[in-house]
Amino acid sequence: MNNSSNDWNSPWIDHTMWILGHLESLHLSHLEALTLLMIEYLNKAQIPVSHDILCEKLGITTAQAEQTLGDLSDKGFLDFAMENGKVRFLTQGVYDRGLSVGQPLARSLIQEFEDAFARTLSSQEMQRIIDMAAAYGEDRVLLALDEAIAYGHPDTNYIERVLASWQQKGLSTEDLRKGYRNERR
Repeated sequence: MNNSSNDWNSPWIDHTMWILGHLESLHLSHLEALTLLMIEYLNKAQIPVSHDILCEKLGITTAQAEQTLGDLSDKGFLDFAMENGKVRFLTQGVYDRGLSVGQPLARSLIQEFEDAFARTLSSQEMQRIIDMAAAYGEDRVLLALDEAIAYGHPDTNYIERVLASWQQKGLSTEDLRKGYRNERR
């Protein structure tokens, strides 16, 4: 199993949130996106995924379901496995494909925070960091983390305030890299 598979199956990855946060870079049709999100919902709720349930939940025909599942499989976003005599729908490919087109790796961001905070993060902190990365971008979150450490405030509340302040001031990531971070007041 490769490293990204481990990331996708880690407790700090909320598959639905990850898909929604990276939707624009995945280049999916509306039906493909909705189908992936429904599969994630059904998997999380431990409801067996089938053509029938997808048709019922999404209000589509069997032909549309088959076509959409085929398209997702062809794009590498969806795979199937037999488990206990039943077909299991696997969405690992969404994450692998998202990473291959340059999307941030949430696990490395979490590791950066754990190293900076010198402790293991709670699941709430992990989700909050992932949410900040989705809202502001991983680079900006890492710059805010650097600032928080420099000023002796290694906590997510401070980092979120820094990010909001930078956004309110209209500072670009490039501006921040050039050293305008400290002009927050």
